[in-house]
Amino acid sequence: MAPSKVSVNKLKKEMKAFLQAPPPHIPAVSVNERNMLEWHYLIEGPPDSPYAGGWYIGKLRFPPEYPHKPPSILMLTPNGRFETNTRLCLSMSDFHPESWSPLWTVASVLTGLLSFMLEDTSTTGSIQTTEAEKQEFARRSLEWNLRNAQFRAMFPELQQVADQRGGSTSAGGGSTAADAAQPTEPSACDSEGEANGAAAQELDPDDAAALTAANQELVDGDPEGAVSRLDRRLKRHKQAPPLELVLAKAEATARIGDLQAASQLLSTWTDGSASPAAAAQGKAAAGAAAPEGQRPPPAAELARRQELLNRWQRAAACKDEGNERYRKQDYKGAVQAYKRCLDVEPDCAAVNCNMAAGLSQLGQHDAAVKFAEHALKINRSYAKAQRRLADSLAAAGRNGEAAAAYLELVKVFPGDATIKQALQKSQQAQKGT
Repeated sequence: MAPSKVSVNKLKKEMKAFLQAPPPHIPAVSVNERNMLEWHYLIEGPPDSPYAGGWYIGKLRFPPEYPHKPPSILMLTPNGRFETNTRLCLSMSDFHPESWSPLWTVASVLTGLLSFMLEDTSTTGSIQTTEAEKQEFARRSLEWNLRNAQFRAMFPELQQVADQRGGSTSAGGGSTAADAAQPTEPSACDSEGEANGAAAQELDPDDAAALTAANQELVDGDPEGAVSRLDRRLKRHKQAPPLELVLAKAEATARIGDLQAASQLLSTWTDGSASPAAAAQGKAAAGAAAPEGQRPPPAAELARRQELLNRWQRAAACKDEGNERYRKQDYKGAVQAYKRCLDVEPDCAAVNCNMAAGLSQLGQHDAAVKFAEHALKINRSYAKAQRRLADSLAAAGRNGEAAAAYLELVKVFPGDATIKQALQKSQQAQKGT
């Protein structure tokens, strides 16, 4: 059903008013005027809240009868408060048409959404997480959004925030003015499962679905699953794999800890070569034209890839230095080198695990526990980090926690006698405390 003239005119007026005076902590909306019934909004996490430093994208779907009927409200960026890609049951949403007032505006709806987000009230579409988990979602939100090419086009201020942070996504950013420029093509995201990575409009639907699933796997702490999934898709593209898939695989590879491999994947496309294999064999010259059938990467994408490439190369050099110092039993020097690496690339599971190992050698077992835990948050199936966590807990005298950590290892390595012995030792120590 097509929207009425009343609906279109009302929404155009609201868009103009919103862009002129956006509500606090809701700096921007993105509207394709070819489809006025679908808006995307951007929320900046308020300070002094678990969402501080976070950037959250969501969607409003208006009925053709708007403003006489309410919109549906969805949150797309993982946030720890609401399910993603799910209609939310709020007093100003389509779940409650009986409480809707035609006098309400988009600004009042989004202000109400933000207010409800800051509460702990349960509703359809809400989830329960700890404050620490919400803070972790906030820390990762900017990076998560920037993986989505469509989101980058809708909200260019996100890249500006990332640039101001110097490539880091761990600190809060300031408010940005709404960008009045609108996308020139219809939205490529038509389903409620759109946001977990459905990237450029030119992606094959199967590639977009794989990217969606892979990005969600990264959020869920499964970069190995993301790499495996993306590999399967990339094998279907012999000469010109989509740039979005290559970048996603590079980011997942860096999360695992192979910074050199991530850099190699990224340099393939920064240099404009035809395929990862061609780059590895040195067949592609820098600045070569994009292969036939492959769209040239936009300048913004190339700039972002170059920034990531530089970052990963710096991090890889620090990681290598740390590993060399560790081999020479210079544990203090190793820890310092690993710290420099993590200052550049904090979400590298292998380096967090190596940092835990170095700290353990220095007798700083509680600190080692924190780095091992972070490594497992990045890569939940990282058995080496699980062993480092268990050993550090045991060395710190935290025997109950150590026993639980060793039990997890026994599930993975049921025949490993050394793990069983360590488990038994922790259990005995726990009984004796």
